[in-house]
Amino acid sequence: MNDRRRTRYDVKVKPYLKQINNWACDALTNDEIAYNLGIALSTFQNYLTNYPELQHAVNSPRELLDQKVEKSLYKRAVGFAYKEKTWERKLDPDTNTYRLLLTKVIKRQVIPDVGAQQFWLINRRPAVWQTRPEPNKDKANNQEAIDTWLNATKLTKGSVSSLFDNSSEELTN
Repeated sequence: MNDRRRTRYDVKVKPYLKQINNWACDALTNDEIAYNLGIALSTFQNYLTNYPELQHAVNSPRELLDQKVEKSLYKRAVGFAYKEKTWERKLDPDTNTYRLLLTKVIKRQVIPDVGAQQFWLINRRPAVWQTRPEPNKDKANNQEAIDTWLNATKLTKGSVSSLFDNSSEELTN
C-alpha cells in the first residue's frame, strides 16, 4: 500500500495532464487553465514550479505554437509562392454521378510584407532596428550620439553652432 498522501495536485491536476496539454495547444493562458481546473492562478503557478510533468504539459505545445508563428511571420516577411487549386463538381457521364474534378491550378506569389519585416527585425535585432533609441544617460554616450548624427547629416560642429548663434541673434533683435 502506498504511504504517500494524495495532495490537491494529485486530485485536481495530475489526472488532467492530457487535457491541460490540449488546452495549451489551444493557446489558453495559465489563468484560463487554472480556471478550467477550478484552482487559483497562484496555486497553478506554484504547481508549474514544483511539478516538471505539468511544466512539460503546458510549455511543450506553446513552444510548438511559437515556432509555427515564427515560421509564418518569416514567410510573410520574405514572401512566398503557393498554388491555388480550383475544384468543380462535374457530372461523370460513365457513372452518371457527380465528381469533384481539378479544373485549374494557378501559381500565386505573395510579396514580402514590410510590416512583418519591421516587426521581425525590431524583435530579433533590437540594437540595430529599435524604433525609439533609448535615452543616453551619460555625457560620453551623448557626445557619441551627436558625432554619429553629425556624420550622418554631413554637418560640422562649427556649422551647427553657427546655426544656433544666428538664431539667438535673431531672437534678441
